[in-house]
Parts: sequence; C-alpha cells; structure tokens
Amino acid sequence: MLKLLVASSNEGKVIEIQDFLSQFISVQCLSLKDLGFKGDMPQETGSTYQENAEIKAKYFADLYDYAVLADDSGLECEALSGRPGLFSARLGDNDKHRREELLKLLGYASGEFPYKSSFKSSLCFVLNGQSHFYDGEVQGWIKSHELGDFGFGYDPIFYLDDGRSFAQIDRAEKNKISHRASALLKFKDDLLQKSLAIEV
Repeated sequence: MLKLLVASSNEGKVIEIQDFLSQFISVQCLSLKDLGFKGDMPQETGSTYQENAEIKAKYFADLYDYAVLADDSGLECEALSGRPGLFSARLGDNDKHRREELLKLLGYASGEFPYKSSFKSSLCFVLNGQSHFYDGEVQGWIKSHELGDFGFGYDPIFYLDDGRSFAQIDRAEKNKISHRASALLKFKDDLLQKSLAIEV
C-alpha cells in the first residue's frame, strides 16, 4: 500500500484526495494531524499555485520520511480580475467569513450576479527530492445565495452551468468533475503509467 502524506491542515481536502485515489490504487493518505504536526505551516510566498504547492510539499518532505503531495488552489472571479486567486484561503477567518467577504467584493464590482468564476488547483508531488506538477480547473459562477450541505470553502456559492452549487454535489460526483479531481487524475495516471519509483 502506498502511504502518502497530504501536506494540508484542511481535513476536507485530505478526505477528498483519499476518496479519489482509493478508486484506483491502494493508498493511505496521511494528514498532518495523523503525524501529530503542531507547528506552523510554511509561508506561501509563491506567485503561482504551483510555487505555493511546491513550498509546502518540499517543507514536509524534509520533515518526514514520506512521499508528499501538496495542493494549492484558489477561486478566480473574472469581475475581480482573477481575485481572490492565491489569497482565496486568506480572505477571511473561516469558510463563512470568506464567503461573506467575497460577496462584498463582488457587490462593489461592475455587473450583476451571477459572476463568471473558476476554481483552479495545482498539485505538487515530491519524491526523492524531485517535484512533479499537475494542474486542474473547473468553470462556474458565483451567486449571492448559498445552497447545499456538502463540501467546504466557497462551494455553497459556486454554481455549475446545470444550476447546482458545488455544495449540492456529493463527494463521489465531485471527485469526478472538480478542479482537484482533474489534477488528481493526472497525478494518478503518472503514478500508474510512469511508475514514479515508489513502493505500493
């Protein structure tokens, strides 16, 4: 079985990755909590999602003797010239606050709801000091009202073209269509097809 450290303090993200990868390979995704990590996360000083993902992946690869997968993702709104983007997780103190702050920003933007947006994700997989990158994206719309009980973050106000919010989609479906799923599919294919020198 592949043991993979997911370098994230977001338990929802770790569960998503575990559920997705376990469809294809025998894998145990370990969270930072599983390893008893209580320190501070490294500062994300990169100018791209890939750079921030690599900062986290390399930091924890140096701390622990595991293959490490790190993710950096963000929500980009066309009316806000791509914001909040890299700062999506830092827009507020918690998920609800972040959604409120985003709606405030969009309220000052030109135009009316819904606003064209996209979720973007970059994965960095570090093994034996080497970094491998995988990107994914999903298009949608930000609306001013929340729907759904699934997901986390901006999911309740991010809507697909079929009218459903990301929070109305269960994990099984989300793991087929999300930005992270798209990136994870490329990561999975790389593991299986190129055999990245890892024991499973």
